[in-house]
Amino acid sequence: MRLSGAGCLSVASGVFKPRSGCIGSWLPRHMYFGQVCDAQGQALDEALAVFMPSPHSYTGEDVAEIHCHGGILLPSLIVDRCVELGARLASPGEFTLRAFLNGKLDLAQAEAVLGLIKAASSGAVRLQARGLSGALSQRVKALRSRLLSLVARLEAEIDFGEEVDSVSASDQCCEAEAIDAGIAKLLRDAHVGKALAQGVTVVLIGPPNAGKSTLWNKLLGEDRALVTPVPGTTRDCLEADCTVGGCFLHLLDTAGLRQSDDYVEQLGMQRTREAVRDADICVVILDGSREWSAEDEEIASLTAASGPLLLLNKRDLGSAVSCGEAAAHFGISENCVLSVGLLDDQYIPLINKHLAERARLVAGDYGEGAVSVNQRQMQALTRAQECLAQYRLGVADGMPCDCLLSDLHRALAFLGEVTGENVSEDILDQIFSQFCLGK
Repeated sequence: MRLSGAGCLSVASGVFKPRSGCIGSWLPRHMYFGQVCDAQGQALDEALAVFMPSPHSYTGEDVAEIHCHGGILLPSLIVDRCVELGARLASPGEFTLRAFLNGKLDLAQAEAVLGLIKAASSGAVRLQARGLSGALSQRVKALRSRLLSLVARLEAEIDFGEEVDSVSASDQCCEAEAIDAGIAKLLRDAHVGKALAQGVTVVLIGPPNAGKSTLWNKLLGEDRALVTPVPGTTRDCLEADCTVGGCFLHLLDTAGLRQSDDYVEQLGMQRTREAVRDADICVVILDGSREWSAEDEEIASLTAASGPLLLLNKRDLGSAVSCGEAAAHFGISENCVLSVGLLDDQYIPLINKHLAERARLVAGDYGEGAVSVNQRQMQALTRAQECLAQYRLGVADGMPCDCLLSDLHRALAFLGEVTGENVSEDILDQIFSQFCLGK
């Protein structure tokens, strides 16, 4: 049980009785052994307690903690006793909100706490731990400081005229471009962070009955998707997470692409096309025992930008197309084409090796420099870039300094939204309402 704020020591002293001494004489940050008691002084449990005076605590306020045995009823009885003594239940995320308001964490670090709570993979945990230690905050603050310096120089030029050195249009644009490049690098690293946290998105695409669902089941190690001789068995995108070669993958099995008058199948194929647009890696599975078809042409066009990994399946039935011809048709290196028989497990390690290599390329060198950027932060960074672009256009058009400064001030405000220097109460309420109690 965590108590924070003025009077927390008084409440704790009414609940916890140390084996020796009194609670008011405790040394800060020393753990004491004793008993938690009810209103009649009857022992409920043997427990540990610690007091952390302001400002050296998580919230920056006086904090007392009682560590008891777990369960459902016992902690509830202790919480009820704390409330009887004048405490109240914390709101969701209130401890972290107080830490933010008291300057113990900035907003990006506070959101990293939420990210840690919601982390679903070891990569996500490591990434959010970086955020909690200030990986994102430090970079945003450095960019904001650089932008603030440019604003100060321009404002000085307006206020003091010839008494200060003017900033040439060329220097203004160069500095704005450098700041914009820093934001762009941050967003690229955020993409790497997303791949580490949520998994590199791998989409399996191909015509019906080529072997997509067979590969899906093999990669997952279980029969999750229906596999039948009937074309068009998969009508929608199936999603699952798996680890291949130490890489966390978010795997999508999609509806096969072909000409069809079936409305439901058409909807499934539309989702396939949308999935390909958002994919980090496309794995194309074709029936290598047959000649090229109109569906293959569409798939080649759809995946051209991604440079897919191409699997020519059903080699046991013969090869109608060589790996070299397939590579030329898709505009990729022959090293990106594998002739396989997905019913035979001997080919799975080779496919796993190629997938892991590609996943590491997407996620960078095991995520060095990767940061976690959520949707709110991403939007703020993107809008700051838009303001900088507008500023550079204004400089090129010869607009006066006082007009140009409005774009820079807006960019400053958006960068401040990331770390909390410039954030409204509504945004704070929205962020901290997502936290669970006790955080």
